[in-house]
Amino acid sequence: MILKKMLLKQNLSRMSSKIKSADDPRLKIFENATNGRSQKINDTKPPIDHQNDKPKFITDDLVKLNKKDRKLISRIFSVIDKVLTKEVAENLKLKIKEEFE
Repeated sequence: MILKKMLLKQNLSRMSSKIKSADDPRLKIFENATNGRSQKINDTKPPIDHQNDKPKFITDDLVKLNKKDRKLISRIFSVIDKVLTKEVAENLKLKIKEEFE
């Protein structure tokens, strides 16, 4: 989405730079296409950092455990989330993580 906006912004900028005078018929077409809006496109979202696209799992902090054990802990955490209230579940998961760190 952001890339699309950037390309649109570049295209609008290129098109407007080609229009040299106010008598140019392309100016009216350009204004109609942009509805007289400013060429500035505001990006409300921060740029995407593609280096950190790797998902963060709740068990990533448990580096002492092997992958199989972390998977088991993750499944236990999902059961805890289903059964207990959010507040109690977060507290219990925190205590379990502290035990294995």
